[in-house]
Amino acid sequence: MHVGVAHHPDYLSAHTPEEMADAIAGLGPQTNEARRQIRAIGAELAGLRPVAGPSDPVELRMTDKVVADIAALAVKVDDLLGEFLELGDALAKGDQARVERAGRSVMQGSISVVQAQALMLRGRLAMVPSDASAYGRINALACFYDGLSGFQQGTYELVSRTDAIKLVASARNCMTSSLARGRASLDREATETLADPGLMRLRSSLAPVHHSLLDELEVGAAILGRLQASLVDGDDAVTAGDRHGQAIIAFERRLQTLARQEVAVVAAAN
Repeated sequence: MHVGVAHHPDYLSAHTPEEMADAIAGLGPQTNEARRQIRAIGAELAGLRPVAGPSDPVELRMTDKVVADIAALAVKVDDLLGEFLELGDALAKGDQARVERAGRSVMQGSISVVQAQALMLRGRLAMVPSDASAYGRINALACFYDGLSGFQQGTYELVSRTDAIKLVASARNCMTSSLARGRASLDREATETLADPGLMRLRSSLAPVHHSLLDELEVGAAILGRLQASLVDGDDAVTAGDRHGQAIIAFERRLQTLARQEVAVVAAAN
């Protein structure tokens, strides 16, 4: 879940406090609408009944965990967008103390949202056998967010460029190895016979979505490669956002579409 308003061309092209205040004010309706949608999604997800019990297959229990994670993340994103609007108001009023506080909150909040996604994904791993294809997919995405967090910290100068480059490179290597393991596990699962015919049908129905998820995660690994190169090139936060922001947003949107497809398949089988 990426915060797209921070990568809007009007915001990225602002160089003075006045220009930034105008840009954020111009994004106000879009930001408020995003907050409305995020709150609605969070409330809807929080109100859903669990589809699985403790003894149900992991494919069903994972659906409940994903729903709970997204609902919790929606709160963090809503808070971050609120700080973004607070920054715009402080800039417009020339309140330097509020500008500094809100600026720190936006920067730290952006990193916090990314790190929270990695932590939530790793929380799901406890539910999944380490030799399952789902383990490789989930771990690969967690590694993507590790890399994105390292990149943000480097461009915001919270860690040295050298350390940020190492963080992103390590995360990309983690994605590559996790995806290789996930593909091997998915191929093996396709040949296995399960005692429960319903679970066999569910696994077969999910296989195309899972192949597509692995393909999309390969795109994520390539994005980390470009982020690493951007750090080597010395890009600052504005330049980096301009170069890579839209690609990251598009990647996450495609993942969200595939995740919805996965949930729909599981719900239809339940």
